Amino acid sequence: MGEESRIYFGNVLFRMDRLFEEFIEVGNPDNKIPFDKFNAEDSHLTAVFDQQTKTIADEIDQNDSTIRIVLPPDITADDYEEGSDYAAAFNEVYASQYNLRLIDKKILEDLENQPFDIETRKLPEILIEDKAYVVDVSFGELREQNNPSNIVRFDNLELADGKYIVYYDEKTMKLDHFDQGQKSIKIEQMVVLDPEGVAIKHGLEVKDLPENDSELTTDPSLIDRRINKGELPQIKILDEYFYVDLRMDQLRSANKFWKIIDLSQCRDEYSNKYSFLYNKLKREVIEIPGDITAYPKNAVLVELPAEIVLDPVAVGRMEFSDELAMLKNGFPLQHKLEARLHPISNSYLPSLIHSNRKLLGMPPLKTEGEQFKKQNTRISRGRAM
Repeated sequence: MGEESRIYFGNVLFRMDRLFEEFIEVGNPDNKIPFDKFNAEDSHLTAVFDQQTKTIADEIDQNDSTIRIVLPPDITADDYEEGSDYAAAFNEVYASQYNLRLIDKKILEDLENQPFDIETRKLPEILIEDKAYVVDVSFGELREQNNPSNIVRFDNLELADGKYIVYYDEKTMKLDHFDQGQKSIKIEQMVVLDPEGVAIKHGLEVKDLPENDSELTTDPSLIDRRINKGELPQIKILDEYFYVDLRMDQLRSANKFWKIIDLSQCRDEYSNKYSFLYNKLKREVIEIPGDITAYPKNAVLVELPAEIVLDPVAVGRMEFSDELAMLKNGFPLQHKLEARLHPISNSYLPSLIHSNRKLLGMPPLKTEGEQFKKQNTRISRGRAM
């Protein structure tokens, strides 16, 4: 079974989820349009669509953003093959008349060569010794922007005068939480560095945040849903939600029961986080052969937090026979957990490809920089997620 077929409403791209009978915006899975929002009219389904808000509107407005969409019933009833002659023939006859387009061969090629837009929130950064570090409240870490493996976790840092202390090794140019004679640097607490991120994580308003990180707790509604109702946490990867099932050591797509990511195959024993290469168009893990000599198309490096962040309740049950153990120790269930996306240049892949090409007497890839540039996923900063 594959991914859902896609369709353009005007200039906005959606996936057609026939199981749940809804259209899901590509790049923003929180924007869903149920099939029943369309009205039956002369054997077709119609609706007024606002291309600016990307939602169904009540009527055609005076501005240019609203259009009338006409859906033939067979489009929602049966799947079609992207890149097919059928899609091309449909577009030639009906695209301008119905204000929608199926994904024909040319559109498919264009999609493969354009940046993949993701609706997410830009994380704040701070400068430490002239290097930019990302403040990742959700992951609970401070991460070097150009070297994601260089991190310190906030829960490992000591407080002094209301600020965290990190240690900077001038030889390795890395941060540490241990004092081994390195240069000590004070940084603000997370509630100061990223109050919006802390509020999202804990389901609070910024104005209701405490003064100190240690005073933050889990949203009681999340505890009720996780423990009393048995709901698994979810994490967003690109534009798809997955259930986190640590007992089974896997992620399961929230709307495709058959789609599973095996966490045991992508765990980093050093950081306790998870990472894997992912095809951003096909939305699947990329299996990398050991003799690879070229960069895979449409690849992005996906990073997931440690299991204690993914599901602290499950960790408490498995490690301490106490489902509340981690919640009591500063690891909350959280709202709107998202995977982090990095260019493939931050993975092991460039080194492996370089070694393989050298072993085979092949010249280095002359377009490495351009390859990485094309692989980047464009992040739309307009929404807090």
